[in-house]
Amino acid sequence: MPASSSQPSGLEKTDVTPQGQFEVQAVPCTSMPTSSSQSSSLEKNVTKGSQRKESESQIRKRKLEDVDVTPRKRRLLSELRKTKCTLASLKKSAKLIDNLSSEFLKEIVTSALINQKRKSQGKRWTIKNKISALAIFKRSPKSYRYLRYLAPFPSIKTLQKLMKKIPVEPGLNTAVLDHLKKLAPIKKIRAKLCSLVFDEIALKERLTYSKATDKVEGFIDYGYERKDELANHALVFMLQGIGRKIKQPLAFYFIRGTVSSEKLAVLIKDLIKEITNSGFQVLSTICDQAPTNMGALSLLKEWNSGGHNYFEFENKKNYIIYDIPHLLKSLRNNFLKQGFLKMGELKGQWSHLVEVEERNRNFLYLSKLKSTHVQPKYRAKMKVKYAAQIFSQTVAAVLKLLATNVENVHRSDEILQTALLIEKFNKLFDYTNGPSGHADVKKGIRENVSAKTDHLAVWTEFRKQLSTLTFFNHNGVEAKNVKCVQGYIISLKSLRDIWLEVQDLGWI
Repeated sequence: MPASSSQPSGLEKTDVTPQGQFEVQAVPCTSMPTSSSQSSSLEKNVTKGSQRKESESQIRKRKLEDVDVTPRKRRLLSELRKTKCTLASLKKSAKLIDNLSSEFLKEIVTSALINQKRKSQGKRWTIKNKISALAIFKRSPKSYRYLRYLAPFPSIKTLQKLMKKIPVEPGLNTAVLDHLKKLAPIKKIRAKLCSLVFDEIALKERLTYSKATDKVEGFIDYGYERKDELANHALVFMLQGIGRKIKQPLAFYFIRGTVSSEKLAVLIKDLIKEITNSGFQVLSTICDQAPTNMGALSLLKEWNSGGHNYFEFENKKNYIIYDIPHLLKSLRNNFLKQGFLKMGELKGQWSHLVEVEERNRNFLYLSKLKSTHVQPKYRAKMKVKYAAQIFSQTVAAVLKLLATNVENVHRSDEILQTALLIEKFNKLFDYTNGPSGHADVKKGIRENVSAKTDHLAVWTEFRKQLSTLTFFNHNGVEAKNVKCVQGYIISLKSLRDIWLEVQDLGWI
């Protein structure tokens, strides 16, 4: 392609390379001199470009230097610039906090920003901060102490001061009842069915002065009646949900020793009446087999027409359930004391469990088999976990292994019967105690009651088997009036009746 005879104007010229490609080269333009106006516009463009390269802060600083101001005013202007920058960053932080979906996180971040430059004793917390922290602390004090290392939370002393402001007096807690009355209209029937649980707890005999109430505490106190005797026990009533996870202390009383059966029956009746008036329904009462408790329940059956496992209140049945872990512990104690038991065609011996513990001590080293399990003393005898562990599948498996040993051929059948009885007690506990959480669920063994589970059939079968359960010593003398056996039979019947009643109420 031949080169064009015309030359490009301006600062460029175009040549053709030997390969036929165009090449543009910059050459000085001498044929077109620039005018004065063009040179001045070029200088302005250069000045504008240099100004763009300067940051805004540099421009503001240069302008301030051009203005004749005093050093004091210059310092104030510098602080003003810093304040404006701080406000801008705070606005951005405020937007980020507002975008948080959790109100709890908003409170934590806001309190952290407010208290970040304050000393530990000068930090201030809102009532929402304290209530949220108190909820965590009541769930797990150990976890709360660890969280205080990771995030700003109120001190434990601050939470204790908050709890002291809560008015808690012996007797019925009216604040809880008022809250139940507000919840009742918006709750379904499943959430309003509950159990009344009561028990006694031992206290040290002492007198203390309460600044919050301005009185001396430590005497017998029923709320409406106070005596000049030192209390050594507290009688506590708690409301527990059947269909929902609800655990709420309802009333407490300071007593000495124990309360009379007549007074306890009146307290139970009054509490059930108050709970019913609040809109909730008490379907069962749960307690241990203390003589006072059993006497009070017998009186309630007499005062209000009742059956074998319930008493009536305002034409509604209130089923009696004895505390299942205590019943299991009582079975273990009777087995330990007498040495032999029989249920149906099976016969068990406590000596087999002692032998298993000795073998375990020397060979197996299982944690569920120690001398504390087979020979519990003092406080160990009152702990439920040792009874649950001795009546476990692990112990039954070791007994079966022991029965197959060549040394025990002549008594393998006796050991095997003890193993089968231990398996039955383990199954009984699983089907009446229930799982502590999702991780504790065992399908078909330990799970919550539903239409798909076989709890109803198992409860009915165990009621028949427990009616044949007897304890006797090595002389063959049978133990009389074993309360835990009858307590288990009554509790199993109550569990069955409660399940049938909640089905009628439309649970399923």
